[in-house]
Amino acid sequence: YLNANGTWSVIDIPAIVKIHTQTTGTGTQLVDSFDPGDGFHAADYLAHITDNNANNVQTVRVLISTVGGSSRVSEYGLIVSNNNLGYFSCIASGGAISVYFTPTSSSCNVAILRSTI
Repeated sequence: YLNANGTWSVIDIPAIVKIHTQTTGTGTQLVDSFDPGDGFHAADYLAHITDNNANNVQTVRVLISTVGGSSRVSEYGLIVSNNNLGYFSCIASGGAISVYFTPTSSSCNVAILRSTI
């Protein structure tokens, strides 16, 4: 864009990362891990989960924020076809953010889009 002083600036657009994971069992499982980098301490996820054992589908938005070495997660906009297929959690450790999914079915496909802000 053109600045008021006549110089041009580029708008930094965060990368969008697409991740696919197949879960095994109903224990908590790592689905993503990233280094938020300088100034990037939040991530927005769009998740679509399908149950391989039954005809269940779940779509949800997940927001993650880190402050002072701790992390917070919020799920919203949850849409389920039959049963809730699980929930997301996160841990901040050593400068990295690890994102976990705990499925309620023993075999799910988890597709997520992540953008960091």
